[in-house]
Amino acid sequence: MSLNDLIAELEGIIERMVNVADGDFVLADHTNTFIDYTKKAVELLQEIYEQFKQKTGKKLPNVETWISVAIQRVNMMEYRKFGDIVSTADHNLVIDTLKCVEVSLIEIENYL
Repeated sequence: MSLNDLIAELEGIIERMVNVADGDFVLADHTNTFIDYTKKAVELLQEIYEQFKQKTGKKLPNVETWISVAIQRVNMMEYRKFGDIVSTADHNLVIDTLKCVEVSLIEIENYL
């Protein structure tokens, strides 16, 4: 899948996101949308890194480690259904995974 396709898919997921204010119900779909976004962001990162390696001939061990960690965390995520409890661990798993994406992108950018 091309970078443009992956970015378009991310934009589509963002359009599905809803602002949940203090006191609002957090629905399963709210959490599941963040999971979809995170999985797609990791997929995009992998494609960016593959293209980086092809174009520069460089491998970045730290980026490879962060991608591996992100994949492991994505594999730990579980979709929720109505009635499931959404815990802080669910939220933190998304944030921790996206931090891996951020750090990887910054390192890739530093080598461009």
